[in-house]
Amino acid sequence: MGYYDNIYAATYKFYSRFKREEPRSSAICVVAVCQIMLCILIFAIFQRIGMINLREIGINKFYLLPLILLWLFLLFKYYSKEKGRKTIEIFELKTIAQRKMWGVISLISFLLPIILIAVFTMK
Repeated sequence: MGYYDNIYAATYKFYSRFKREEPRSSAICVVAVCQIMLCILIFAIFQRIGMINLREIGINKFYLLPLILLWLFLLFKYYSKEKGRKTIEIFELKTIAQRKMWGVISLISFLLPIILIAVFTMK
């Protein structure tokens, strides 16, 4: 089971506890934010060490919106109801300690890139 599959499953299980929440959509959005923030972090690191300069290349943040929407669409296709159900079933075979560990890893994967982006983009 892959890294992001475990994050998807842990997030799905967390959001399934709430009655007015759609756990599949919420879990997909969390996975998307984790992946997108990781990409932004990599670009921020490259920009900080001087390998690339996004302003010189001409990449505008508004050009990224269609890419983000496309990425969300692809994740919704990837985590179809059948794939999502299988991922949850595999995740539930893990011990309670492993599931809790993946919950913590999900939280770290969500917050750590955001914090590091702030650190690397400070002047």
